[in-house]
Amino acid sequence: MHRRRFCKLAASGAIGAIASPWNGTLQAVPAKAAGGNDASGVSVTAGGKTSLPRIRVHPGWRGLITTDNKPFVPFGTMYFRASDGWTPRFWQKFDATATHRDLRLLQSQGFNIVRLWLTSLSFYPRPGVLDFSAIEKFDRFLAMAEEVGIYVQVCALTTWQKRPLNEVPHWQRGDEYADPQALEYQVQFWSMLASRYKGRNVIMAYELANEPTVGWETPAMQRAWNKWNHRSTPIPPSRDKAGDSALLAFQHFREHIADQWTQRQAAAIKRADPDALVTVGLIQWSVPGTPIPLKLYSGFRPQRQAKFLDFMEIHFYPLAAGGYRYDSEATRLANLAYLQCVVQGAALPGLPTVLAEFGWYGGGFCPNYGPPKYASQQQQADFCAQEVQMSTPLACGWLNWAMYDNPVAADVTRFSGLFTANGQEKIWGKRFSQIAAEYRNHLPPPPLGKIGPRPALPWDKCLTSSAAMEQYRLDYLRAFKKQIFRS
Repeated sequence: MHRRRFCKLAASGAIGAIASPWNGTLQAVPAKAAGGNDASGVSVTAGGKTSLPRIRVHPGWRGLITTDNKPFVPFGTMYFRASDGWTPRFWQKFDATATHRDLRLLQSQGFNIVRLWLTSLSFYPRPGVLDFSAIEKFDRFLAMAEEVGIYVQVCALTTWQKRPLNEVPHWQRGDEYADPQALEYQVQFWSMLASRYKGRNVIMAYELANEPTVGWETPAMQRAWNKWNHRSTPIPPSRDKAGDSALLAFQHFREHIADQWTQRQAAAIKRADPDALVTVGLIQWSVPGTPIPLKLYSGFRPQRQAKFLDFMEIHFYPLAAGGYRYDSEATRLANLAYLQCVVQGAALPGLPTVLAEFGWYGGGFCPNYGPPKYASQQQQADFCAQEVQMSTPLACGWLNWAMYDNPVAADVTRFSGLFTANGQEKIWGKRFSQIAAEYRNHLPPPPLGKIGPRPALPWDKCLTSSAAMEQYRLDYLRAFKKQIFRS
């Protein structure tokens, strides 16, 4: 959710040797980073041919396919290790041997992709500069993933919520969406990164950001809002005012800022590597289908974003009526309906849609909502499998949050993994592996109408009224139950 308690971004490490200032490409990596063997014994290369076929969007299906014309259904997980602490400092504590072992384990269980963050301070500490030591580690990671046949989805320039300010680069401490200079720095980053890894098929896609959300009353937003209106115009308060034209205009302006942010970065990647796939990891609040404060709406409207992207991504956690606590049949159905509503909203533009972050807890106590409540591994497995089932008519890929339970996590990550912190496979891990095997050679999902009749989301009405969001949630839930009970 927007800067939420679940906010989870892989952390940055110490700055190493610095690459040359921005000149449109990354300066050649020193010999030790461009070749050789890491501790796992895997040959490390910075580029060249790959044994994995490239993933592309099928022009007729709402799904992904390899260049040798085989369906590709992403099944995998967000990757960091339980030993990385909280918040995780994967690149600071990079362990090639353990990472190689984990990738082999995932491959042996039938998974084909990991989602990986490139954290800001580790990879891009200064504008126009890529950090050599981080790139060297990333090269090793790609070589290991390629060796075992695991694709990598790269999500970059992330910082973790509530991380100390000194662990956030200076250039990223302002408004990275509305500030033109901050956006230019991000464009430069993607130009360098995509140029360096052009042709590396092991990189399935570049994800521009994890759960981006356009701000409200920031200085950069005020300046951009004034420019948009050609005069000094106060930003309206972020309070419900159903049908208010000024409030709706500002929400549309936030969508414009999101469009501009995505368009420029996607274009930079495509210039560097025309075959690269580009997406954005949308937060569930990008679909205003349940009551939220107006400022939590991300501004990343799927129908507008789709024209800049190759496929859609959406994240989901069962937060209808608070965090799901396995407490009643009513809340279970409410959350499954909410899930389907969110994925449907992301899939409406007609692009392939991946549920790129989902899951819930089992095998311990969730620390997020009120007094911690225990849930068994079986409860986790049953509910998460139902999430896959209910999103199947709409989605063409699923990535669990995360690979391992993290015992020191401050949120649901404590028990949301496929494996326990000490590496034992959980019931959900086994079930998710079985589902991956069942779906591996399936064609992409059927047309959207296959989920049955659902009310249309009154998008603009919901952008000014949480009451309208609640009414839509109830209408959707009613239609969802009617179909479920009929079947």
